[in-house]
Amino acid sequence: MNKMTQPIVSVIMPTYNAEATISRAVHSVLKQDYYDLELIVVNDGSTDETKKLLESIKDDRITIISQQNMGLSGARNRGVSAVKGKYITFVDSDDWIDDNHISSLVKSIQDNHADLVICGMTREHPDYKQTVSFRNSVSYHNCMKDDAFLSLFEGGLINSCCNKLYRTNLILDNHFIFSGKSLVEDIEFNLKYLQKASIVNTLTI
Repeated sequence: MNKMTQPIVSVIMPTYNAEATISRAVHSVLKQDYYDLELIVVNDGSTDETKKLLESIKDDRITIISQQNMGLSGARNRGVSAVKGKYITFVDSDDWIDDNHISSLVKSIQDNHADLVICGMTREHPDYKQTVSFRNSVSYHNCMKDDAFLSLFEGGLINSCCNKLYRTNLILDNHFIFSGKSLVEDIEFNLKYLQKASIVNTLTI
């Protein structure tokens, strides 16, 4: 991909009392092989050293927004309201991403003219790691009426917001927000988005 034509990707990272993990999460974003990104970290009323650690990281691509505690939904919504990029992805402050994560997502969304790209993820437990991924990279049209796509909900990869690349205009034009009224707020947000998505691509990376 020609760097001169790369669109900006907005990475939204809500954080609350994450002093043990925030540095790793932030640096995993900043060391991406896709340079043209902005990292919006919403410090949601942290009372530990999170803010101090964030302010010690010097990179012009970081924007730190501090607010009173509003919960995960409130923090994500605040981040969405500040984005400048063509695409949005979410990274939680106790997560980290591989160096080619964003470039792979952008290539997929552009090559397939997709509205959403979904990739696999690894869940780390104290005693083991569990990787959940797609067997194939597939494009789905009219996905909410496609039985093969709907079956993917069973694997849990549709649920989270942290393994996806969204089109900013689709979120803003339809006023999609995280309601904070549900224990499955990620699923609620994704279901709204999927209703408007023409093409959804799964990505094996």
